[in-house]
Amino acid sequence: MKLSLICEKDIRKRIVDQFDDLGIFFFQDADLYLVQEGLEEAYMPCVVFQKSNIEGLIALVKNILPPTNGHKLIGLLNEEYCMIAFEDILYIEAYDAKVYCHTVSDTFQLRNTLYKLEATLPREDFIRISKSFIVNINNVTKIIPWFNRRLLIKFVDSNKEVEVSKNYVSKFKQFLGIR
Repeated sequence: MKLSLICEKDIRKRIVDQFDDLGIFFFQDADLYLVQEGLEEAYMPCVVFQKSNIEGLIALVKNILPPTNGHKLIGLLNEEYCMIAFEDILYIEAYDAKVYCHTVSDTFQLRNTLYKLEATLPREDFIRISKSFIVNINNVTKIIPWFNRRLLIKFVDSNKEVEVSKNYVSKFKQFLGIR
C-alpha cells in the first residue's frame, strides 16, 4: 500500500523522519493519504490526524499496514526503491556520510545510519567489524590473517573484500568461536 502525506511544512520533516525510521516511505500518488486536520477535503480516501497527535498517527499506520517481511531492507538503486533480502547482503558500509548495502551484483544506498542498522539486523547473522562496516557472516567464504593484527574477509560469489579493523578482531573471533 502506498501512502502520501499532506500536512503543514513545519511538521512534515518530523513526521517523514519518524516514518523513515520504520521503513515507511511516502509517494506523490498513493492508495491512502495521511492528511492533517483541516486539509482533508481534496484527498479521499484519507486518514485525518491532528497536529498534536503524531504519535497516534504512527501507531495507527503501523496497525493498518499489511505486515512486512522483517527480513528485508529498502535501498535506493537508480532512483528506485528496492527490497533487499537479508540473505543477499554481503556487507553494509558507511562512507562519505552515506550508508550503502552491498550484494553480489549491486550497491544500494540506505536511509538508515549504520548505528540504527546494527541495532535492527539479526545479531546471529550480522556483526560490526569496524567503525564503517557490518558484515553478513553467512556470506563470508574466507577469513585471512592480515597486516597489523587485522583480518581480511572475502565473500561468496564476489571479488569484494573488507577488513576487520584491529579494534574489532577480538569481538569478531569471539563471535565465530575461534581464537
